Amino acid sequence: MKYIYKAVSREGLGLFIAASLCTTTAHALMINKDDTFADLPENPDALYVGRNGTGSLIIKQGETVVAGQTSGGITGSVLGYDNGDSGTVDVDGGTWYDSVTSSNDPSGKGTTTVGGSGDGTLNIKNGGNMYAMFINIGQNGSGNGVVNVDGADSHLFVTADSSSGITVGTNGTGTLNITNGGKVTSNSSSSVGHGKKANGTVNVSGKGSNLTITSGGLSVGGSGTGTLNVTDGGTINSNGGAIAAASGSTGIATISGAGSSWDLGANRTLSIGFSSKDGTEAESTGTLVVANQGRVVAGNGINVAGDGSTIYIGAEEGSAATAPGTLETPKIDLLNASNALVFNHSDTSGNYLFSPKVSGKGTVTNLNGTTVLTGANTYTGGTTISGGTLQLGDGSTAGSIVGNVVNNSEFVINNPAETTLSGVISGTGSMTQQGDGTTILTAQNSYTGKTIVNAGALRTDEVDSIATSNEVNINGGVFDLNGNNQLVNRLGGTGGEVQLNGATLTVNNATSADDSRYAGNIVDGTSEGSLTKTGDGSLTLTGKTGWTGDTHIDGGELVLDGSNGGAQLVSNIIAKDNTALSLRNGANLTGWIDPTDVNIDKSSSWDMTADSVVDDVNLAGTIRYIAPTTSPMTSGHTLTANNWHGQDGTLVMNTVLGDDASVTDKLLVNGDTSGNTFMQINNVGGHGAKTVEGIEVVDVKGLSDGTFTKSGRIVAGAYDYDLVQKGANWYLTSKGEKQPIVPIDPNKPIAPPIDPVDPEEPVVPIEPPAELPITPLEPSKPTTPESGQQGTPTVRPESASYTANLAAANTMFVTRLHDRLGETQYTDALTGEQKVTSLWLRQVGGHNNWRDSSGQLKTQSNRYVVQLGGDLAQWSGDGLQRLHLGAMGGYGNNSSNSHSSVTGYHSKGSVDGYSAGLYATWYENDETHQGTYVDSWAQYGWFNNDVKGQDIQGESYKSSGITASIELGYTHKLGEYTGSQGSLNEWYIQPQAQAIWMGVKADDHRESNGTRVNGEGDDNIQTRLGVRTYLKGHSKVDDGKNRTFQPFVEVNWIHNTQDFGTRMDGESVYQSGARDIGEIKTGVEGQLNNNLNLWGNVGVQVGDKGYNDAAAMVGVKYSF
Repeated sequence: MKYIYKAVSREGLGLFIAASLCTTTAHALMINKDDTFADLPENPDALYVGRNGTGSLIIKQGETVVAGQTSGGITGSVLGYDNGDSGTVDVDGGTWYDSVTSSNDPSGKGTTTVGGSGDGTLNIKNGGNMYAMFINIGQNGSGNGVVNVDGADSHLFVTADSSSGITVGTNGTGTLNITNGGKVTSNSSSSVGHGKKANGTVNVSGKGSNLTITSGGLSVGGSGTGTLNVTDGGTINSNGGAIAAASGSTGIATISGAGSSWDLGANRTLSIGFSSKDGTEAESTGTLVVANQGRVVAGNGINVAGDGSTIYIGAEEGSAATAPGTLETPKIDLLNASNALVFNHSDTSGNYLFSPKVSGKGTVTNLNGTTVLTGANTYTGGTTISGGTLQLGDGSTAGSIVGNVVNNSEFVINNPAETTLSGVISGTGSMTQQGDGTTILTAQNSYTGKTIVNAGALRTDEVDSIATSNEVNINGGVFDLNGNNQLVNRLGGTGGEVQLNGATLTVNNATSADDSRYAGNIVDGTSEGSLTKTGDGSLTLTGKTGWTGDTHIDGGELVLDGSNGGAQLVSNIIAKDNTALSLRNGANLTGWIDPTDVNIDKSSSWDMTADSVVDDVNLAGTIRYIAPTTSPMTSGHTLTANNWHGQDGTLVMNTVLGDDASVTDKLLVNGDTSGNTFMQINNVGGHGAKTVEGIEVVDVKGLSDGTFTKSGRIVAGAYDYDLVQKGANWYLTSKGEKQPIVPIDPNKPIAPPIDPVDPEEPVVPIEPPAELPITPLEPSKPTTPESGQQGTPTVRPESASYTANLAAANTMFVTRLHDRLGETQYTDALTGEQKVTSLWLRQVGGHNNWRDSSGQLKTQSNRYVVQLGGDLAQWSGDGLQRLHLGAMGGYGNNSSNSHSSVTGYHSKGSVDGYSAGLYATWYENDETHQGTYVDSWAQYGWFNNDVKGQDIQGESYKSSGITASIELGYTHKLGEYTGSQGSLNEWYIQPQAQAIWMGVKADDHRESNGTRVNGEGDDNIQTRLGVRTYLKGHSKVDDGKNRTFQPFVEVNWIHNTQDFGTRMDGESVYQSGARDIGEIKTGVEGQLNNNLNLWGNVGVQVGDKGYNDAAAMVGVKYSF
């Protein structure tokens, strides 16, 4: 036998390599290429590396060591045989067959043991390969074995096709490291931490590193303690697997890193933990950690049992969060209440979707990161959100949970369909409704964080479902109370809608620090709901306030803000002491109040629908009393206030404008008034009447320092009403009241007067009745007109406008014979027949002034008239007499301006229209026009009329009718004389009489304010008696030219049988001073040749009480 360095000796059946037998310091048996070992046993059963000491074996590249090669090994090789021994084998590029005949023929029976009872190490590296039937790493209790498979092409093959091919930590401590692309393949199941006292660890690390179990599963913590680490791209492939699968075992598997995975197979199950069916066996605890893009594939699901067995996505609890891994499995069954699925990862993008269905009695916990559950989960152990965000659904795929939720962070529901949360949600975290679906809360939850609705619907099927939530923000979607009363704190958000559906929403803003603002809508939904405001803070609503039930303000301030076009509330306000309602930026309330402070800014309003009681009022906007349903109204409404602070706001009341006893709305102030308030009065069926004291509209019990100023016109019938103060109260009067003279406070600036009279139009004093003497004032107190003093009713200027229109329509087309000028006779050159054929045109402009019968109104008007006419036929009697028949038509317009000297108001009237008619004239001597003439005409006129009073709506109406005239005159030649230049002058006098029937009538008209308007005096007969004198001169210069001129002067007395006027709701106002009028007119009529005549005149009329009229006319006639 040949010994090498006395290091190898034959003993028994094996080859022992022991340090005690080696004479070299390396303690190694070197097998090189040229070495031969003829003395070794031909078929050694095993190699013992490190027995009774420390030994090592190195198998270099190209070299092969075979144990048991003929019949297969029985015991297999041992590295570190006994306690205290240490053996190491390096398969450094070479090949070691142990207990197998070849690489693909598992005929051997032996087991390779690394760390029998001592320390054993097997290093397979640099492309080395080892083939073993079975391999135990850490065989006995004191054994400690380590197997390192390192580097690409380094490979450990375990060829047994049954039982456990690889056991890491059989009964001792074993470690299998697969690194840097190394590979381990087992044809049968493998166990890590096999025995009860065993401790096994498998580390698969690095890209390309792989453990493959072709048949059977991998058990981590068989009966002892097992640890599996797959990191940095390492992979494991097995047919199923378990972690702590036996009684009393402990196992932990960590799959971490991009590319790292444990694939248990498409139809395989991963079992974690063990639970005894009958309770006689100890529970086990298994842990699975999937992190940093690591991946576990279990196509048939994962079952979690045992005591506290847990799956971690990301880091374990207590460690810093890492990126999550992935579980590719359809389901996870948490069998026991102590089992858990825990998310502790760093992905906050919202893109981490967790789709397995989680069932069983266990719990789900989110510690960090945003986790999106998209499975139909049914686990009943509850959900805990300690950090990060747990989200149900990704918007298109739904996720669900059942049971209670302890939320101390963020809970989001983003499901596309209906989700029911039947458990109680507690904790300090927030809940957000995000998806398009509907989330239904069926419990009285106790969480204290925010409630947020961004989309879809959050529905409450239980009273006070979110009463403990410290803030409710609705930014989109719907918060549906579904008929269940809800208390919410600090309602806010940028949009969305609250649907009451028959419930009461109570919004609590506990203190001023809890003020909130909600921009969305609050609506009834399917049935009437109501709102209650509690707490000392304020709630501002800027959206649609569409509930119609009552609104209760039990504390603090409710602000309706119309800046977004909303805050148009139709509801009654029922409030408690020390509360406030504020309307801002165009907000509107329709309803009654009982009672609260009311603040209304300039652009906001309150439509009061019934008697109301308020505390302090600050009015810069508008309060409108509801319009009555009948006209005239039978009863008014009263607004009662403790104190009134006018800020130039407007109070709109309804009144049946009549005498003192008229029905009216009213303001009752039990305390004091200050500032200025404008009052607008709507007449509801009143016809106007004379007042004595007036119609009381404001009753002040305290200090009446505030002023109430009339806003716009207050009109009824023919009367203008004024708003006056008497004592502390304010009244509507239809008579001109002299306001109290108040001593001037030298420390208080004087406010500008209201409705100043135009300085360009001085006030004309009212004639009768005369003013009463004014008693000198005591310097310290104002004087007020005596109660019951009768004043003159204030007449509306519109009555004068209606009158001016009617008078103009009846008079603008009135003509006299000389307005058309008698025709010139000539002889036809062809027939010798004398004919009169002509066409004439006249234009008139005039200005008129008059006052009305009350003496309060002054009217000025301007008119323009154009008329065109001509003969149609003529008949002659004895050669001198002649009858002419002609037709005429015209257009005219008249514009008037009426001004009240009492109120300063003015009114404008206008009328324009057309006329068409016939005229007939008979001359006793048609050639000389001396002697008697009779002229008559009749016309039909139709007119458009407009009246526009100051500060009130304009009115339009029609008028039409016939006017007819007959005129009689006699022309007498008084003499003739020759002028200094040889001219021949003839002097004539012509007395005239005319009667005109004026039948133009205005249509009955009802103004927009309800006043009935009728015209008066439309059947007037106007008579005129006058005399005209003229000279007819002919100069020698004009011999043979048929040129003559007739200057004239005319005076007339005009009498009207009726005065034109207007009746407004039974009260009549007439044109004054036109019953008898004196007129003087002068002008000239000229014939330029046989064909052309021109004429023109000016005239002035003067009547009583300032009536006057001035007119100018020009005319032209062409004969042919």
